[in-house]
Amino acid sequence: MTDDPMGGSPNARSSRDLVLEVQQAKVLGALFARPVLQRFGRYVVLDVLGQGGMGVVLKGYDDELDRQVAIKVLHEELGEQHTARLRREAQAMAKLSHPNVVQVYEVGQLEGRTFVAMELVKGQTVRQWLAQEPRPGWRACVEVFLQLGQGLAAAHGAPDEDNVVCGVEHGPDGHLYGVNYRSELLTLDPVTGEAFERRALAGVEIESCAMAFDCREGRLLLANGRDRTIYEVDVAAATVVTVVELSAQLPGPWFPTGLEHDPVTGWAWLSTGPELHYVELADGGQAWTVGSFVEPVTQEGADVSNLQYLPACR
Repeated sequence: MTDDPMGGSPNARSSRDLVLEVQQAKVLGALFARPVLQRFGRYVVLDVLGQGGMGVVLKGYDDELDRQVAIKVLHEELGEQHTARLRREAQAMAKLSHPNVVQVYEVGQLEGRTFVAMELVKGQTVRQWLAQEPRPGWRACVEVFLQLGQGLAAAHGAPDEDNVVCGVEHGPDGHLYGVNYRSELLTLDPVTGEAFERRALAGVEIESCAMAFDCREGRLLLANGRDRTIYEVDVAAATVVTVVELSAQLPGPWFPTGLEHDPVTGWAWLSTGPELHYVELADGGQAWTVGSFVEPVTQEGADVSNLQYLPACR
C-alpha cells in the first residue's frame, strides 16, 4: 500500500469516513443517552455542517480554549494545488479583523488532509433568510447586503495584479489562458481558475484587454487597450504578433470589454465600453463603429449587444 498523496499515513481516515463516524457517534449517543466523542486532532467533532466536492465542514469544540469552531477539511485525494489554495485563503483571512469576515484560528495538516479551523457563525444562510416567512422588507435587505459588501471589500482589499485577469479564453491547444495586468500569460486550471503556469508575455504592455479564439485560423486573439491593437498570441512561445493596429481608425483611449470572432466571416466584433465595432482581421484591417450598447445592436435580426449571437466553431 502506498503512502497517502497528501502526506498522511496509509491508515489515515478519509474525509468521508470522518463524516460517517460523526454520524454514527450521534446515533450511538442518542440510543444510549450518553455522548460518544469523536475527535479530529485537538477538536471534539460535534456535527457535520456541510460537504461537497472539495471537502467537508465540521462543527467542532476546542476544549483547550473553550469555544466552538467550524473546521473545513479538504478531501484527501485532492492535490497540492488545492492544498496551497486553501492555505493562501486562510492566510489572507487571518490578516483581517472585520465584523463581517469570519476569523481564522488555525491552518494545518492532520491525517493527510489540510484543514482550517475558523469562527463558527450561528444563524441562517442569506438564501434561507431571504426565503423565510414573512419575507424581509427592502430596508432589511439593503442593510444585510451592505454588510455583505463591506465584508467582501475587506476580504478582497486592493486588486492583486498577479491574479486579476483582463481576458480569459481557450487556446488552440485546448488549454485555458488568461492575461493579467502584469502582462503575463497565465495557464489556468479550468476547474478552479487557479494559474498553474505564468510567463511574461513578450512584446506587449497590458492596460486593459479582451480575448477571443479564432477557430478558422486556430489562433488566440488579444485586443489590447493600451496600444489599441489586436494581436495573435503564440501560447507556446508566450509572444504576440500584430494582426491589426486600430489607433488611427478607433482613436482612444479605449478599453476593450469584449472580443468575439465570427467563424463565418472571419471578422471580429469588438466592444469598447458603450460602443460596438466590426473589425476586419485581414488585408490591412478595417474597423467600423456599428452601434452603441445604449440600445441593442442587431445583425440580421440577432441581438449582439452581449456578443453572444455568433455561431459556434465547428
